[in-house]
Amino acid sequence: MLGSRGKRASLTEPFEYNTINSSTITAATQLSGRVLMSVIFLTAGVSKIGAYAGTQGYMESMGVPGGMLPLVIALEVGAGFAVLLG
Repeated sequence: MLGSRGKRASLTEPFEYNTINSSTITAATQLSGRVLMSVIFLTAGVSKIGAYAGTQGYMESMGVPGGMLPLVIALEVGAGFAVLLG
């Protein structure tokens, strides 16, 4: 196969086109990880808001005071935003 200069391309020569460097891949991986982890926390917190009475009853059946549910919801939603923002 001929390169852009008309000579045969070799495996030892550097590529002549732009490649994605490792710092770009690392940044993209970290961003996607933060987004996915924050989705876990945010959906858990929001689902507790949607099923407030059921979640409160479950917490009380496990020996945890139901009055702590607003704190749990705030912690999960806050943690979701904190992870998202880095």
